[in-house]
Formats: sequence, C-alpha cells, structure tokens
Amino acid sequence: MSLIAVAVLLIIHSRFMIRDNREWLFILGFTSVGILIDSFLQSVGVIQFSKAIEVSDSVSIIPVWMMCLWVAFSTTLMHGLFWLHGRFRFAMLIGGFAVPGSYYGGLILSRSSAIEPIWIMLIIVGLIWAALLPSVLFMAQKCGLTRLRKVPL
Repeated sequence: MSLIAVAVLLIIHSRFMIRDNREWLFILGFTSVGILIDSFLQSVGVIQFSKAIEVSDSVSIIPVWMMCLWVAFSTTLMHGLFWLHGRFRFAMLIGGFAVPGSYYGGLILSRSSAIEPIWIMLIIVGLIWAALLPSVLFMAQKCGLTRLRKVPL
C-alpha cells in the first residue's frame, strides 16, 4: 500500500510542483542518504524498525514503508520547507530538536523500538539531523534549487 501511495504522490508532485527536472536528482539523492542513515542506525541497534530487511547478521535495511517515508519527505524540501532555505541555523535547530520527536512518534506508531534509554536515540538522531538538514538545504541553494513551486500557495 505504501508503494502505491508514494507512486501517486510522485505523479502529483511531478504534475503540480516540479519546475526544474534537477529536483528529481535531489529527491533521489536525499532519499538515498536518508535510507543509508536509517539503515545504519538500524544495523547498529540505535533503532529497530518493524519489518526491517535483514541482509546479514550485522546488516539490515530499513523496511519498505520507511523508504517510502523518505521519498515522501524528500519531495517537501523544495516546496513545503522552502521557508528554511537560507536559514541554516534555524534549520539546524529544527533538525536537532523537532526531528527526534518525529522519530519517537514514528517508533510508537509503527511498533518499532529504540535503544534504551530512549534519550540516547533522541540525541543521536538530533545530532545527525542538526547537521543533515542545513547541509541539504545549503546544497540545494548552491545548485539553484530553492523555491521551485509551480503553483502559488
């Protein structure tokens, strides 16, 4: 079901939002980075996603539903989160403090788990996102991929 939902999202996104085809590379790149980061966190035991894909005894990949979330989130960076472009310190704060709460909520809703005590996971995710979000927005700015909206809000 998540694959169908993401396919529909991408069709709608392509039709109404994408103005510069380079955004597809950005979505693919950010999705790939997100999958790698969360798969690493899964493999080292910081987070244990339900229905993770076991590659070997020490390596696992995040489940398909989580990959779909990464694709969906990647589509928001140029549009829904355009107000963060150029505000790198604020993006660092959002990444460091808001995103760990989102992970925590996602863990509860998905019946997944995290390392105990939970604050360890929150700090690790916060540090990663405090660096990741402003870095991605900076790269988008350097590539000229800011405020790429077809339809006015």
